[in-house]
Amino acid sequence: YTVRQARPEHREVDIDFVTHGDAGPASRWVRAAIVGDEVAIVGPLADGDNPAVGIEWAPGNANTVLIAGDETAAPAICAILSALPRTA
Repeated sequence: YTVRQARPEHREVDIDFVTHGDAGPASRWVRAAIVGDEVAIVGPLADGDNPAVGIEWAPGNANTVLIAGDETAAPAICAILSALPRTA
């Protein structure tokens, strides 16, 4: 799963999921989820003790990038592509 967009001011987040049957807990959850279900999301806070936890997509001023992945990487690749300038 990959966060597509976050709107903290509205307490909303869009998440893209790729399921792999019902084998894992995330796949089981997303197959049973319906619009309007509430979830709790845990992650680093911008004003927390360590806001830099994790790996962030930061291509700097690169104008050419190579993004590769299998079908399970499609949500992350889509999020990266939507964040790139049209000239990249």
